[in-house]
Amino acid sequence: MAPVAPAGANEVDPRPNRHDPFWDGQEDILKSYSFNYEALTAYEQQLAFANLPALIAFFFIPIAYPMAVCFHCACDRDNIRDAVHARHVALTRDGIRYIVDKHPGGCRNAQGEVGRKSQTIPYDKINDCDVEEPAGADGCPCCAVKRTLYKFNVRTNNSTGRHARPPLKPEPTLCECCETPYAGLMGLDAPYELKKDVWLSVETRSRRWRSERFRTSTAPSTRHSLRT
Repeated sequence: MAPVAPAGANEVDPRPNRHDPFWDGQEDILKSYSFNYEALTAYEQQLAFANLPALIAFFFIPIAYPMAVCFHCACDRDNIRDAVHARHVALTRDGIRYIVDKHPGGCRNAQGEVGRKSQTIPYDKINDCDVEEPAGADGCPCCAVKRTLYKFNVRTNNSTGRHARPPLKPEPTLCECCETPYAGLMGLDAPYELKKDVWLSVETRSRRWRSERFRTSTAPSTRHSLRT
């Protein structure tokens, strides 16, 4: 019988994790995780361009195609690059913190600027987290963009059911029908390292909660103390 590899033996990160200076000076940050910004930018720019025919077909306006191509070349490519570089993720004492910082959008003017978005997923709300390895292709309708990036997924108590929203969702793409039901963070340098650290934090928090509950249940009650 062939030997069975231990759990996690094949979980190798595509690149080593690097410190993200975005989080410097924030005291509640335990560890930051880096994105492969160059590869993620190239993937999302190619995907946006591949989705243009489906977008034009939806509106049934043929003349809009050259206009959309011009907008993509003049503004959308830069918007995607800035939106990708605005993404940051880290672990805090309370949970996973994901921030999309303020960045240009629209027609690259003040009116199109996109505001900062921040969300924290508490450790005690996490039901599962996993890493999805790249396979297949994206793009509507021809699936012409090959998937080459790993994706870190998180499921919480509120992310189950037919109409659930994903707890971690990056900037929306042009073709919402191509997204998975539980979209996660794509393009992390070390998704398996993040997964391991999240489970360690969840287990540490759960162990601390069980310990405090045990001390509370075994402590003498106030009523008993007064009687004695």
